Amino acid sequence: PGLVTFSPERAVFLMEQSSEMYHPSLYVFAKFTAEVPSQLFFVTVTCCVTYFMVDLHRSVGTFFVFFCILQLLGLCGYAFGVMASAVLPTADAALIFAPLIIMPLAMVGGLFAN
Repeated sequence: PGLVTFSPERAVFLMEQSSEMYHPSLYVFAKFTAEVPSQLFFVTVTCCVTYFMVDLHRSVGTFFVFFCILQLLGLCGYAFGVMASAVLPTADAALIFAPLIIMPLAMVGGLFAN
C-alpha cells in the first residue's frame, strides 16, 4: 500500500502546497498517524501467527525481540514505499522502481542465503 499511497494525492497536495495551506511536515505527520495503526495491526497478526507456527524459542523475551524487529521492518518497508511513491511521478513508475532497489538489497543482506 505504501507504493501507491502518494501518487493519487499528488495533485491535491501540490495545489494546497502552492496556496500555503499547511506545512509539508504536517501533511507527512498526519498521513503517517492515519496509516500506521493499520500497518502495525497487520504486522502484529503476522508476527503472532508466524512465531508460533515456525515454533521458535518459546520465551517472552525472544518473542518481543522478534515482534519489535518485525514492526521496525514493516515500518521501514512502508516508509520506503511512500518515499518511492512521492519521488516518482506515477504509481506505475513506483511499482517498477521498488523491486529494482529491494531485490539487490535482499540479496546482499543475505535473505536468499542458506
